[in-house]
Amino acid sequence: MITDPRTDNKRIVLHQIYVSLYVEFVVKNPLRDIEGPVGVETFHIALDQFVRTLVYATYPEGYF
Repeated sequence: MITDPRTDNKRIVLHQIYVSLYVEFVVKNPLRDIEGPVGVETFHIALDQFVRTLVYATYPEGYF
């Protein structure tokens, strides 16, 4: 994965998503269809909220 060196380690972020969100909202959900896509609305909402809290690098004017 190619990212800016000023951003956080994405491995840590992906681990947080898996442990804190996917396992809690999807794996532990007894009503989820195992063969189908992840259709758990609460997972999608929690994931969206989590991603919005991530800090992304800001670039100075004229950086690109």
